[in-house]
Amino acid sequence: MVKRLKRCAHRLQYSVFEGEFTAASQRRLWRELVALIDLEADGLLMAPLCAACEQARLEAGTTSRLEIEESTIV
Repeated sequence: MVKRLKRCAHRLQYSVFEGEFTAASQRRLWRELVALIDLEADGLLMAPLCAACEQARLEAGTTSRLEIEESTIV
């Protein structure tokens, strides 16, 4: 799954990725990732961030934030 996410998103932490997706590419990525996990043992969360959430985000250290209009955290 990490290899797939690295092709389309920026890794923020060990298991947290951020990227910019169209609605169609987000749905496609979701289907691909769900197919890769064991639904009985693993979990997956994809959370869109609105512009207001993006503005209110706090960061410290080496987060290497992407400069994008609207992001989705995976």
